[in-house]
Parts: sequence; structure tokens; C-alpha cells
Amino acid sequence: MTPSEADARQKWAGMDAPTAWLLIERHADGWDDIREMLEAWARANQPAWHDAPTCPGLWLCDEGDSDPYCFTTHPVTWPLNSMLLGEGERWYGPIPEDGK
Repeated sequence: MTPSEADARQKWAGMDAPTAWLLIERHADGWDDIREMLEAWARANQPAWHDAPTCPGLWLCDEGDSDPYCFTTHPVTWPLNSMLLGEGERWYGPIPEDGK
């Protein structure tokens, strides 16, 4: 299995680790597939820049402004509120909980 095949295998973004493991255990064909699918899950759940939120969670938004000091945070729910989009903004997230 290639990384792109592993990425396409499931909708990994926003999936919790126990659910991901159950799906991986069920569908992987050997240790190489397990590794590729675990890495696909990790890639999909790392914070990154997007044109729009891809899953529920806490997201940082640049509000479509080039000012590096103008960012807001939004607790995004699903389905996505269309009022959050449409002004050329970029989104960073989902931001994981602090855990402290």
C-alpha cells in the first residue's frame, strides 16, 4: 500500500485513535499496511493550513488579512457554518486540546 492509497482508504481527519486502530486492524494486510495506515491517520490529524476547516475542532483563522497579528480562533462544529467562509481566509487546525 502506498501513502496515497492509505490516505484515500478512510476519512481519517477528525477520527479518534481507538476508532482508527479498529479500522486499521480490520483492513490492513500485514505490518507494512498497518504502518502506512497509521501514518495516514497521523497526517490527517496534524494541524495544517487549509482553505476551510476539514473537521470539527478548534481552528485558527487569518480572517483573509495579510496582517500577521490578526488571527482569531473558532470552535468549529459540523456541518460547517457557511458564515465562516468566503473572504479568502486561511485556516490552521484542528488544534489539539492542551491536556493540562
